[in-house]
Amino acid sequence: MTRMLPRLLAGFGLALAGLAGPATPATAQTDASPSPTDATAATSTATATATATGLTITARYALLGDTPDVVVLVGRYSCGPYPDGVPERGVVDLGVRQLVDGVETAAFGYLEPQACDGEPRWYAAELRGYAGSFVTGAANWSGSGYVEGPGGMQHVHVPATPIRIRPATSR
Repeated sequence: MTRMLPRLLAGFGLALAGLAGPATPATAQTDASPSPTDATAATSTATATATATGLTITARYALLGDTPDVVVLVGRYSCGPYPDGVPERGVVDLGVRQLVDGVETAAFGYLEPQACDGEPRWYAAELRGYAGSFVTGAANWSGSGYVEGPGGMQHVHVPATPIRIRPATSR
């Protein structure tokens, strides 16, 4: 994992989830009230949100990582509610793609939801890329996954949706 990002994200009240080993629980902050910039994918393709029954994943922005092949996707997820507030299992695969000067760079990672009580929870997932370098600017993110617990399975799929990649020093 990167050295600078955990401290930076902790300052924002976020946890870091990544590819190396189990993801860090993304339960640092709960906010049940929707932000004015959140919207469903059906109402705005510029805002990166999609919902499925019980499982929601949003991406607010992406931060450049310590190396040019890394981005940190920042957003919120919600699932459940399950009776005990946690899923038995689940994972959401995440991706970011950026086209710069005719070269596409893509990064992939995942989020393992740790709480499924119906409340939105912030996450920050580190995505590692290949074939190129990320730069600040326009990109697309996508996600697909599931959680399972008492009462059934919940799915989500977010098609390629516009997002901005920002410098790691911004919020």
